[in-house]
Amino acid sequence: MKKKDETKYETIIQAAIKIIVTEGAASLSTTKVAKAVGISQSNIYIYFKNKSDMLLQVFEHEQAIMRQSITTMITAEPTTAGQVRAWLRMLYHIAVTKPDTLTTVSQIKQLPDSPVFNTTPADPADAQQNIVADMLRAGVARGDLRNMPVQVFMTMAFSTIVTYVRQRALTTENEADFDQVYAMLWLAMKEEQHEEN
Repeated sequence: MKKKDETKYETIIQAAIKIIVTEGAASLSTTKVAKAVGISQSNIYIYFKNKSDMLLQVFEHEQAIMRQSITTMITAEPTTAGQVRAWLRMLYHIAVTKPDTLTTVSQIKQLPDSPVFNTTPADPADAQQNIVADMLRAGVARGDLRNMPVQVFMTMAFSTIVTYVRQRALTTENEADFDQVYAMLWLAMKEEQHEEN
C-alpha cells in the first residue's frame, strides 16, 4: 500500500474545493479531482474511501479554518447576544476574506445525500458545528433565542451572510455592512419579549 503524502493530500483537497466552488459539490468526482491534480484516479483512493468520504474530509478541512476563531470568540462572551454577535461576525469575516470556504461548506451541506449529516464528527467536543449548536441551544433554553431548531438559526445566518456578501460584492470588511446584516439576523433570532443586549 502506498504511503500518504500530506502535501499531495492538501493538493487534492484544494483541487476538490476549486471544483466545488466553480462547478458545485454535486459535480465533484474522484475522476475530476484526479485529472485536476494530474494523478491516476486509483491514487485518490489512497486518501479517500470514495466520493462521500472526500466530500466529508473537504468539509472538515474547511470547518477547521473557522474552528479556533469561533471557539475563542464565543467563550469570551458572557451573554447570548454577545455570543451570537461573535459567531455572526466570524461568519462575515470568513465570507469576505475566504469566500471559497463558505461556498464549499454551503455546497456540501446542501447536497441531498450530504455526508455531513450522516456521520458524527471524530471529536464532537472539538467540532465547530457543536460549539455553535451548543451555544444556540443554551440561548433557547435561557429564553434569549426563539424556540427553533438550531439548524434553522445556522442555515439562516450562513445563507444570509453569504448572500449579503456576494450581492454587495464585498472584498473588504466594513463594520457598517456587518452591523446592518447583524441587526436583521439578531431581530429574527432573539426571543420577542427580550430586549437586545
